[in-house]
Amino acid sequence: LFNGQAVVSVIQSCIPDVKDAWKAPSADIDAMLVAIKIASYGSEMDFDTTCPNCKHEAEYGLDLRNVLDQIKSVDYSIPVKHGDLEIYFQPVSYAQQHKINQEQFEEQRKIQSVQFLTDLSQDEKVAMLNDSIKRITQITLDALKYSIASIKTPTALVMEQEYISDFLKNCDRKIYDSVKEHIIEMRKSTELKPLRFKCTECSHEYEQPLTLDMASFFGGAS
Repeated sequence: LFNGQAVVSVIQSCIPDVKDAWKAPSADIDAMLVAIKIASYGSEMDFDTTCPNCKHEAEYGLDLRNVLDQIKSVDYSIPVKHGDLEIYFQPVSYAQQHKINQEQFEEQRKIQSVQFLTDLSQDEKVAMLNDSIKRITQITLDALKYSIASIKTPTALVMEQEYISDFLKNCDRKIYDSVKEHIIEMRKSTELKPLRFKCTECSHEYEQPLTLDMASFFGGAS
């Protein structure tokens, strides 16, 4: 589950037209898993939940057809424009997204574990934290780079990933933030929406994430 191979094997077994699920757009993975679940076991799925307020446990029936209807497709033809620059986007493959998720998980785990390393000095702990923060910054840049198909200027069309990476490292902060926000919004439209509940015991209303891709769950996707 952690390395994603279980998810890939299930998709390729259940959807023969998908020859290599690693190359499939990551935005399509949840939709495929929901469709497989419906085809295999029907549209109803039991869902266990625990109220964060009173800890009451309950089981609900979830109609996966409604979940599938909520997943939207992305229009990748819409660029982000800044002056004479036009930045175009593309789907991130499942392999690329899974790599990002795992790398983020590893660095977050390092940061959390530093405080328990009693054999290291404070300076050594600070150095480890700084290294992890730098690594997370690079992972974020890689995630943005994978999402960019090309950058159009008045004189050229840049498609090489190494040049796109250099652009992200050196561009104006306003351009960087607008690209990042655009990518976040595209991803939100394809994600499974959290489920909303009202506790039958204390009437507390809360949300709970719905995760079908267990590899992303273990990888700490965000």
